[in-house]
Amino acid sequence: MMDGLPVDRLAEIRARSITDHLGVASSEPLYRLPSVTNEVWTSGELVLRVNRRADGRLTDEVAIAERLPDAIGYPEIIDSGNTDGWEWMATRRLPGVALSRVWPRISDAERAELATDLAGRLRLLHQTEIGDLSVSSAAPQLVDFSADDPLAGLREQLTRAYQLDHVPKSLIVHLAGMVEEAAPHFVDRVPTTLVHGDLTFENLLYHDGSIQAILDFEWARPAPRDLDLDVLLRFVCFPKLHVAADYEALTTDSLYRALPRRLEAAYPELFAHPHLFSRLVTYSIGFDVHQLLSLPPTTPDSRLGPAHPLQRLMLTAEGRGHLHQLTGG
Repeated sequence: MMDGLPVDRLAEIRARSITDHLGVASSEPLYRLPSVTNEVWTSGELVLRVNRRADGRLTDEVAIAERLPDAIGYPEIIDSGNTDGWEWMATRRLPGVALSRVWPRISDAERAELATDLAGRLRLLHQTEIGDLSVSSAAPQLVDFSADDPLAGLREQLTRAYQLDHVPKSLIVHLAGMVEEAAPHFVDRVPTTLVHGDLTFENLLYHDGSIQAILDFEWARPAPRDLDLDVLLRFVCFPKLHVAADYEALTTDSLYRALPRRLEAAYPELFAHPHLFSRLVTYSIGFDVHQLLSLPPTTPDSRLGPAHPLQRLMLTAEGRGHLHQLTGG
């Protein structure tokens, strides 16, 4: 019945059905917020998130939120549910804006204080026991620490990538060799504590000079803490890929280059693994292979933009990827 409606109109109908369920007056305006993975709206004091894939991520987040320390600042959950093949959750709206919006215009001293603030909150999160909670182990890094072989999924996806057109087979063979070299460094015990899983400054709420909350735990799961470091370092190097278009021009990687050093000073355990670089490179390969399979090239690499995952994989294989640039390696 609604197949002929514009996509945005369908999204609004979904959001309105939730606000109707919650008893929000139909006269209350709805505002769409930018989001990569969900449909996100605000209405009065509520924030609505709709996952059309209904793959359980928001359901997991509701369960995870109950276990988070108060210092994380996670907003109050009003309600959640599954409707017509999609899942949703409504939370109380907190004051503030994404930290990435204010980062370009605050002082370096303020950035240093916020780095220390973030380190403390991350330490608390990484000490949070998952208990008997069962959540998805899916991860864009293709590394599953709940499996007997954490790298099995990455190996499988490299095999798929080998079959893609316009992807040099020698590149995939080289990357597979890098993964095998790193394999002895992935013998962790099965983790029982949480990581966020999508730790960018878009998911940190800033208000009145400090971090108000860490948001969006749909990718949270039990995993070693350096998995969060992988995501954060990618954001440090490619911040423009994670922010809205209206302030992309103000967002430069130079604004974030001091962040890893400051985090390490405040939270040295996050950087403590003896084979950290090897693990981070492996996470990076997994993330980019995952994106490569989602966005397979339709033209030779020489005609692809620098942000394409194939280009990032080629730089990593050559020892010139974003992690090598950060460390000078």
